[in-house]
Amino acid sequence: MTDTPIHSRYEHGKLRRISLPVGGIGTGTIGFGGRAELRDFQVSNRPATGFRPELAAMVMRVEDTTGVRARLLEGPLDDAEFDGDLGSSAANHGMPRFRSASFGAAYPFGSVTLTDPDMPTVDVEAFNPLIPADLGASSIPAVVLRYRITNDTENEMRVSIAASFENFVGADGTANVVGGNTNAYRESSRLAGIVMTAPELAGSHEAAGTFVFSTIRNGGDVSHRTGWKDADWSNTYLDFWDDFLEDGLLEDHASNRPRPFGSVTNEIRVPAGRTEELSFLLRSE
Repeated sequence: MTDTPIHSRYEHGKLRRISLPVGGIGTGTIGFGGRAELRDFQVSNRPATGFRPELAAMVMRVEDTTGVRARLLEGPLDDAEFDGDLGSSAANHGMPRFRSASFGAAYPFGSVTLTDPDMPTVDVEAFNPLIPADLGASSIPAVVLRYRITNDTENEMRVSIAASFENFVGADGTANVVGGNTNAYRESSRLAGIVMTAPELAGSHEAAGTFVFSTIRNGGDVSHRTGWKDADWSNTYLDFWDDFLEDGLLEDHASNRPRPFGSVTNEIRVPAGRTEELSFLLRSE
């Protein structure tokens, strides 16, 4: 179980309505949902409940002596979310998910425990840098996502997590403009990530800015995509899934999408009976 403090826990039908706002004081928030989904991207200077990029997904791949498998790092959809004359409108509805989820809350911390008989248990922890009486630290425009992976088997696991987002700069739930939206890969000795910008968008535009997502290096292999393969139907997503499933790494692609997708991956070895973690940071300015 997670070490994050928990005051209340929610399960089953109560998960669909949960959205814990996470972000620095006065800097906007991203909602951390009841099944560990990212929702309600309110980081562009206006309220935007219900807005999210076309792509905002965290996917985990596990490899051990029994084989390879992958899951979206989210719990199951509520039955009501399968409704729709064109099929489910829920984000990432076509990706395989963990079988069950429970949500624990103690603001500014949120924690979702994901379980599946074919996967290690994952505690997803989301929080912002809220430090009482420290205005500067508490106002950092960041969200921390920590994935604690527990290996209850007798075999070591190689675990990779891929974070993927659409470049939504210029969109805020009301406005929807593009300005040469560009993704760039950046790395240092501690971090590796994708910087999303719209350099042709006027700096005075309400939805202008920068979105960055990165992972904290821990010695494992890191890979990235500044673009996903441009393909018809759902083959853009299928190409990503097949590429990631193959070895836990991603091959970069050029993309002509007005809002290109980007990804960064990180991996870790989890010995039998141990818990290890991978962390990702989201920042919007």
